[in-house]
Amino acid sequence: MNDSTADRPPSTAADSEPDSRAFAAGIASRPSLLLARIGTALEAAGDDWLAPSGLNGRDYAVLAILTTDAPGTQQELARLLGKAPGIAVIAVDRLQEAGLVERRRDPADRRRSRVVVTPAGRRALHKADLLADDGLSQLLPGLTVRERDVLYGLLSRGASHLAEEASDG
Repeated sequence: MNDSTADRPPSTAADSEPDSRAFAAGIASRPSLLLARIGTALEAAGDDWLAPSGLNGRDYAVLAILTTDAPGTQQELARLLGKAPGIAVIAVDRLQEAGLVERRRDPADRRRSRVVVTPAGRRALHKADLLADDGLSQLLPGLTVRERDVLYGLLSRGASHLAEEASDG
């Protein structure tokens, strides 16, 4: 047999064309590692997805919290964001400079200011929601919209204790 392949060692997966799997089987078969890897991919791609809205990932999270949770103080915003209060202040400063939020005196306590999303902030949040949904469908192309909704519901229910722990701390 005069075949040039006889002189070469057997090929390995590393030698062949790139695998179409998104993750190594060792990652994909372990839910904690898979979720961590998906989280890393979301974080890495998120700012790119959101760029057309003029927001980054932190801006998006702050606007989402302000719109949905309406925290009474920047301290509460920081807690809900899971960041140090200084980080929340910097984020609010950035959003205020962009005209997406306003600080208003709290009528119940004039020493305190409340952060309120402006109409421009609501538009930016809506655009970011659409971009993030589209990005998520690109990241998880094997799932239908319905399956992504089910996944979201399961993750929300499974992680509900995390919100309780954050409010205790």
